[in-house]
Amino acid sequence: MQHSQNRLFTSRRHAAQGDPTPGEVRHTALTSRSDILVLPIRNNLVGGDSDDAILQDHCPLRVVGHLGLIFDGSVYGLIRASLRDQPLSTNCWAL
Repeated sequence: MQHSQNRLFTSRRHAAQGDPTPGEVRHTALTSRSDILVLPIRNNLVGGDSDDAILQDHCPLRVVGHLGLIFDGSVYGLIRASLRDQPLSTNCWAL
């Protein structure tokens, strides 16, 4: 929870030591409308300059829960596109 936005610990550390990230850092947050563990869904998204993506915006028929995100081939495609600094797209039929 210390990495959540506006946390007292993080704010104090940055005030004392400065922002520890090396240069510009891009963030991509991926979530699923089928996630029933973290509600409401907007709590999964970072906002701001982050590339927020909801799996069903790319693959409307894909049903993937919270823990399934780490095993899903379509999510892997979105992650790979983000790491390559490409527009977010994926193969909706990936296993």
